[in-house]
Amino acid sequence: MLRSVLIVAAMTVGLASLPTLQSQPANAQSNSVPFPYPAKSWGGIVRDGPGQHYQRVTSLQEGEPIEILERTNESFQGLPWFLIRYRGRVGYHWGGIICPNHQSVRGTHGVC
Repeated sequence: MLRSVLIVAAMTVGLASLPTLQSQPANAQSNSVPFPYPAKSWGGIVRDGPGQHYQRVTSLQEGEPIEILERTNESFQGLPWFLIRYRGRVGYHWGGIICPNHQSVRGTHGVC
C-alpha cells in the first residue's frame, strides 16, 4: 500500500519531493546479471534520456513488464537510470521504480 501511495505521489508531485527509496544492501545485489534482464515497473515515468530533465515519454503501470537493457552512469537519489524496453519501445526508467524478476540487479528496488 505504501509503495502505491509513493508511486501516485511521484506521478503527481515529482520524484524529487519523495523520500529516497531504499534498495537492498549492495553486498546482497548482483553485479553480474546479464542484460537484457526481465523486470517489472513499480509504475512511473519513462523518459527519453537518463534523468528528470529529459522529456516524459509515457507512464507505466505498477507491475507492467519491462526488460532492463543497460545501466547508465546517471543517477538520482543514489540509484541509476536504466535503459529499458517496454511495450516494444525503448526509454529510460529510474532504478528506484524497477523490480527485477527472480534476482537482484544493482541499482534497482528489490526483487519481484
